[in-house]
Amino acid sequence: MLDKSKRGDIFFRISNFFKSETSSGILVLIFALLGIILANSPWKDLYFGFWSTELGINFGGFEFKMSLLHWVNDVLMFFFFFLVGMEIKREMLVGELSSLKKSLLPVIAATGGVLFPIIIYSLINWGKDSFRGWGIPMATDIAFTIAVMMLLGNAVSSAIKANITALAIADDIMALVVIALFYSVGVNLIYVLIALVVVGILLVLNRVGLTNEWVYWITGFILWVLLYKSGIHPTIAGVLLAFAMPTTVSKNFEENIKSASSSLKGISDSYKKGRVFPDTKVDFSTALEKLTKSEPYLQRFESMLSSFVSFIVLPTFAFSNAGVYIGNFSLKDLLHPIVLGVALGLMFGKSTGIFTFSYLSIKLKITDISSKVRWSEYYGASWLGGIGFTMALFITHLSFDKHPVYLDYAKVGIYLGSITSAIVGSLIVLLIKKKNHPNAV
Repeated sequence: MLDKSKRGDIFFRISNFFKSETSSGILVLIFALLGIILANSPWKDLYFGFWSTELGINFGGFEFKMSLLHWVNDVLMFFFFFLVGMEIKREMLVGELSSLKKSLLPVIAATGGVLFPIIIYSLINWGKDSFRGWGIPMATDIAFTIAVMMLLGNAVSSAIKANITALAIADDIMALVVIALFYSVGVNLIYVLIALVVVGILLVLNRVGLTNEWVYWITGFILWVLLYKSGIHPTIAGVLLAFAMPTTVSKNFEENIKSASSSLKGISDSYKKGRVFPDTKVDFSTALEKLTKSEPYLQRFESMLSSFVSFIVLPTFAFSNAGVYIGNFSLKDLLHPIVLGVALGLMFGKSTGIFTFSYLSIKLKITDISSKVRWSEYYGASWLGGIGFTMALFITHLSFDKHPVYLDYAKVGIYLGSITSAIVGSLIVLLIKKKNHPNAV
């Protein structure tokens, strides 16, 4: 039987595991594989039938129904885009994208990593009805890319990790713009203008301090409805809400901190007397309440949603969207323009675009990078940028939701391109590590 210290150590490691990007990526991969397995099992009809089941609200003359798949993609993914929007805002304010000098290299690299895949897909599918899927191979999956880099350990330098992470964030910004501008049909500008007015009202409320958590949730719901009615994909409401989240502290910040400090002192005094239980219940409650009220809303919501998105939203999205029946696929199907366009776009478009744009911008002295970074290592990391999953699958459904066969072709292309990119990128990084450190294990 384990003693208390060892048991505490195990729980500590488990807690940290579930807080990490690595575990999120692994969990999403597990659920994606589960979706693929079920889609090709004797229970495939049950799997596909379940996600096509319609669920909605019927009240008097009002009726609103969507399939479970659309509830996941249109509603549950709102929280994903809300979190991504907050992460982007944070990076633009205080992170890797917070200044021109910091952001220039990852932004330029991301631009190359977006343009080259689009060009490759477009050339292969030009003039075909499958051309609409040109945006599928443009997106890098942050969770999976970070997960692979973390699994590679110190074979990937901290400078490379920072640059590729910042690149993935810039990549997400571009993907969001593409979704809003090119994958929205029949846009009703009246609803868009009303949505912008709602955001403006929220910014005014932020300014005068007349907000609380419920104001943001209610505003998020209103924005979702308005964008749904407008023709723009409703998950973009999450991004609008994120950029309206305040980063300033409340007017009562000092008062709240003093109150929390007093409660913490009371807990400390009770501990010295051996009376933590039951004397500290009120102090603990007060300290938690005051500290929560003191935290900036953007930071608070980001912390609140991080685990929910990582361990509920994304695995559910992966499980519901990853399933593709490959029983009717043949080797000939691997040469279909959609499969080739997506797979080659992710593999060669991403790596070539990221590396070429980065190399030229540094050589032309437009940007700079740490002298410790080797070009060979950077090239390997560029391949990791070809791991596209969440956003790629999302754009796939926006492109081919009404063409099930094309949907399957695109998913196969995503799997081929992402897996190959992960393997090639990892091998290059590990070989470079081995070459420069022959005794490394």
